[in-house]
Amino acid sequence: MPQRGNQPTQNLAERGSSMAQIFHIAFAVPRLEETMKELSDAMGVQWRNIYGFAGKMRDEHGVVHEVDTRLTFSTPGPTVIELFEENPGTPLAATPGNPFHHVGVWAEDFWSEEARLDTLGWPCCGVSPDRSKPTRAGFFRGPSNITFELCTLNTDRPLLRDLYPPDSPFFGVPEDRH
Repeated sequence: MPQRGNQPTQNLAERGSSMAQIFHIAFAVPRLEETMKELSDAMGVQWRNIYGFAGKMRDEHGVVHEVDTRLTFSTPGPTVIELFEENPGTPLAATPGNPFHHVGVWAEDFWSEEARLDTLGWPCCGVSPDRSKPTRAGFFRGPSNITFELCTLNTDRPLLRDLYPPDSPFFGVPEDRH
């Protein structure tokens, strides 16, 4: 069994269905600032700074896509809203007629979890094609077309440090990018 520190890691099923595993709910939107304002006005949501992500993602058919998006997360946690600009034709595309994109959960061993999920009919539908670099996250789509993002606990995401589990070495005060 993989280890984290002195403790064996557990896969998602072994950890149970605790909502504590879920740390974000994500929506692919056409206009980021407009959607941020709508949610702020309607529900009083506060937002972290907007930042960009550009890179390559391999989909469930093995096709590698260039993605380039801007995104933000609400604050405070522990469960937050992620908004990102949709990228049509890529793993970051919005589902037609529905901006819901995925639920984000923490994973202790990304590649073991990927293999386990694939056997259950949850193929990886968006991940970096470069296995020589640490993988920070990947998308998995189940038989009912629900997608979740496995985010590894082994890679620091400085802007989201307050959302890591308290026993993570990366838990702490998030960096603030301007």
